[in-house]
Amino acid sequence: MKPLYLFISLILITHLNHSFSNSPADNPIREKVLKYDFQLEQTIQLKAKLGQSVFVNAADLEKLKGVKIHHIDLVYSAYTGSNTVSQDQLHVQRIQNLKMALPQVEKDKPTWKFIEQTGAKSLKEAKTYFHGFVVHYGPDLSYQHLKEFFKPFQTATKTFTVSAKEGGVFDCGGGTTVNIAGNSVTYLDGTPVNGDFTFAYNEFKDPTDFAFSGIPMTYNDGREDLNFSSVGMYNLRGEQNGKELDLKAPVKVDFNCTKPAPGVAFYQMDDVTGEWTKKKEVNYGGSKETLKYTRKSELEFDGHYFELNSKIYENYADIQFDEASWDWFFKHLASYPKLNALVKQFDESEKTAQTTVEPKELMDVVTAIMIEEKKTEMKLERAERAAQEAQRQKAEAEKMAKLRAENQKYLDAVAANGISSPSLVNGLNSPDFGVYNCDQLYKLEEPLALSPTYVDENGVEITSKHVVCVMDLNFNGSFSFHPNNIKCSGVGKNVILLFTDDKSVFMLSEQQFNRLDLKENLRPVFAMKNMTSIIKKSDDLKSYLNI
Repeated sequence: MKPLYLFISLILITHLNHSFSNSPADNPIREKVLKYDFQLEQTIQLKAKLGQSVFVNAADLEKLKGVKIHHIDLVYSAYTGSNTVSQDQLHVQRIQNLKMALPQVEKDKPTWKFIEQTGAKSLKEAKTYFHGFVVHYGPDLSYQHLKEFFKPFQTATKTFTVSAKEGGVFDCGGGTTVNIAGNSVTYLDGTPVNGDFTFAYNEFKDPTDFAFSGIPMTYNDGREDLNFSSVGMYNLRGEQNGKELDLKAPVKVDFNCTKPAPGVAFYQMDDVTGEWTKKKEVNYGGSKETLKYTRKSELEFDGHYFELNSKIYENYADIQFDEASWDWFFKHLASYPKLNALVKQFDESEKTAQTTVEPKELMDVVTAIMIEEKKTEMKLERAERAAQEAQRQKAEAEKMAKLRAENQKYLDAVAANGISSPSLVNGLNSPDFGVYNCDQLYKLEEPLALSPTYVDENGVEITSKHVVCVMDLNFNGSFSFHPNNIKCSGVGKNVILLFTDDKSVFMLSEQQFNRLDLKENLRPVFAMKNMTSIIKKSDDLKSYLNI
């Protein structure tokens, strides 16, 4: 039987109905190569002769049934001969025609890359190059798919037996409690639930949790896609006799985040689409004190420059130091009781402190200490100064150890007795069973769009690739991609995980990633370590990465 072909016309329509900015490939990634001769798994090449039509083999299209089109490369030559029509106009028409012949493109909304071949120097040579579309396909990497794919790696779910009539308050560990009202749970058709049901709770607080949750971590604010850096996610589910349940009144969650952080908001995820809806801004503290105002304070004295960004509450201030100010502050904290007395809590990693006074009063104390140190410095002889400095450093180390011990004692009391934690967010209303998130938003710095080749430690190409997770350890998140096309920051602390169809695990470490030269090479070779025997659960990856 002769093969059946579908015809896609690439004849230019003189009067285009749509501008390039309205094409299905808005803001595509652009790449230049000498010649496109790449052979990647899970791709279909829809070839075209230079300036002529594309013929699609219907047998190839069978490969797209039951899978998703994740990405499309539009490959063309820079050499156009006497053709004066702009490439962008040609691209618009070609993509419109592809959509007509392959409606799945519109449904799946793939990412796009326009790849310009620069090697051809004549029409004869250009005709020997590949031109057309390269369609990258694979399993639908949705939340519903990935949560099942990663289930063997996930930590155990916490479950509670709940009286539907009475509800209850449940301690979910780590300072988080969940309050389910009585008579608030129904079946999906709205019928009230009687008797007991099972309440299931998961929380995710670090990149390893996020990677194996399958939860998407991008958010569109109506203008662009942004990344989440989470201070904590949780997943609430209700079930009775195998039947999924629904809510008619919100569950209230007092959620203990990983840390207090600026710019955090509360989001709810749609289980079907994986899209997030912003619910509200997050206020920390547990004590329900309200923010009065914010203030920026500066001090310059004797070569020292301080900058403090502060949030002022009724009874305390949350102060963010710049790096130089923090170094001075932390060095003097143990040595000066009058400075130490102003501090309720501090966070070394985030360079923040919670004080009992407003920034101006803190600056007054800092100034007094600086003047005192200046006077002392002028009076001390060099030998005396050296001896005193040694003694001071010893005393400082001892006092700092004591201060850290007191800080840990406070945190232990929080966990043991339910004392309000600075990172506790009270009364997060969760109107449905599902996934919720407390997150900051950020954009990739120096973004890279890579099409890697994956090989094992022996240089053998890894096949049957399923999904790639990219973790930038500068942030708290993980992002899932089709293996042929990933995005990451060029200056990130990137760890790359590759999972195959049989759930074998391969890793490219941060150190290995940093050795790659990616300035002019968007198609690197990832030489990955087989971690299948090491990473069985989320905790194994957490331990390996020392998170």
